[in-house]
Amino acid sequence: MSSGPTPAQFPSVHRRRQTLPTEHGQVLDVPKEIASSTDVSVEDHPPDQVQALVEDVANDISEKDSLSNSADCSTEDHPFDQVQALVENITYEKLCASSQRGKQKLMDSRGYSYTFKRETNVGVHWRCAELNKTVNCGMTIKEVNNVFIRRPYEHSHPPEACPVTTSKVSKLIKNKAMEDVFRPPLEIMEKVMLENIDPTIPIASLPAPVNLTRQANRKR
Repeated sequence: MSSGPTPAQFPSVHRRRQTLPTEHGQVLDVPKEIASSTDVSVEDHPPDQVQALVEDVANDISEKDSLSNSADCSTEDHPFDQVQALVENITYEKLCASSQRGKQKLMDSRGYSYTFKRETNVGVHWRCAELNKTVNCGMTIKEVNNVFIRRPYEHSHPPEACPVTTSKVSKLIKNKAMEDVFRPPLEIMEKVMLENIDPTIPIASLPAPVNLTRQANRKR
């Protein structure tokens, strides 16, 4: 059984580190990229949480199951010190009960969506929602105290044009279907689309009406 990454596997972990003093007089040893990130501060995140996050990211990278289906996601090509806190202009929004199974969904401002994967004592893991017969994207996001850390590679597919709008419409249709069980699903779908979709949004970027109608039927 693997005991996690070793110095030989991730030499940069031991070569590129710096120490940060804390208000309690402790010294926190973290990778240079995470220590210098404006999104991960010692004041906002206690030393034990940040150190645990660093170790958890390293262990997560070594998991072969999350990378086995992604040809472009090799840990040898992306050493540990490339894993960094997001400092780009990317924002995230959580939508409750918006996935097909009624669970919470995470959306980013680039057009990608993520579903809940698991929760540990360190934080929450999200994985890309594109998981079907043709696409199995291995991108994951780790959330700790509202700080989002992503893997150092890109998605294996293009983003959605309007993911937030799509998820909100899907959620509204499901709710309406449960509230008004006698109204035809097609009528519910058309009403929600008419009231909530910006007419300037390209039709191609919206979910197929037949799929939305099926979602309404499944909720009954």
